[in-house]
Amino acid sequence: MLRLRNCGIEIINCADTKPGAVLYFFCAEKVDITPAADMAVAMIYPCEWNSMMTPWKSAGNNGTGDGDVFAEEMVKNIIPVIEEQLGFKQGIRGVGGYSLGGLEALYMSTRYRIFDFVGSVSGSMWYENALEYFENNRMNVKHAFISLGKREAKTNNPMRKSVLENTVKIVEKTKEYAETVFLMENGGHFTDISGRIERCKLDFNSFWK
Repeated sequence: MLRLRNCGIEIINCADTKPGAVLYFFCAEKVDITPAADMAVAMIYPCEWNSMMTPWKSAGNNGTGDGDVFAEEMVKNIIPVIEEQLGFKQGIRGVGGYSLGGLEALYMSTRYRIFDFVGSVSGSMWYENALEYFENNRMNVKHAFISLGKREAKTNNPMRKSVLENTVKIVEKTKEYAETVFLMENGGHFTDISGRIERCKLDFNSFWK
């Protein structure tokens, strides 16, 4: 696994194939992802998850709001290193993430214009002010993939109960300016993580081809 400042990185790519597309995906823990022809998945494992995957501070959720710092590090240093290693030039680039990583991925797509695709898998749209932010800040992408577990809103946590309602509203807003796929998955937040990420990857693969 490649180690860069603030994160570990696993590049999943078919041997001897130069990718026409790269998907950068934020995840808290290592998961099994299968290679796909002509595209690469760069799994990013941030070292300080609650800090790096929260775009702004939240008093009640241990979110220290260093997402901007991490996003700048991604764009200026991490992405160029990965793409140089892959020999990637003038292709399709996507960003996605799981849980808080989905929140950070959507946020990055509003801050930068370097991504064609954005994916949020079980994204933490319950996070304080997330709905307001995405209703007022457009994602700079052509295609969005957003998924959520059917049981994720069934929680006693009053803030996290809002995840389904918020996600649906964000999806509707995103549909106003980007091709958008919304998928409701079986189970709760920790159900079939690898499978959910694979479905995001497959949607990205279908989009760029």
